[in-house]
Amino acid sequence: MQCQRHAIAAGPDGRCILCRRRDREVERAMRRGRDPARRLAIVILAVVAAFATFALAGALLDTK
Repeated sequence: MQCQRHAIAAGPDGRCILCRRRDREVERAMRRGRDPARRLAIVILAVVAAFATFALAGALLDTK
């Protein structure tokens, strides 16, 4: 049996390894975008990085 899209060997369900990989990647991407804990961690990290950058720039440019 061959995959109709890629013309390579397919499993009993008619999908080849390339089709299965693409399906897994789409599923992972959809799960990744909906994770509220990940989004919160990114926001917190961005705020801390901005604060650290501001503090470092202030320390380096302090003329007193």
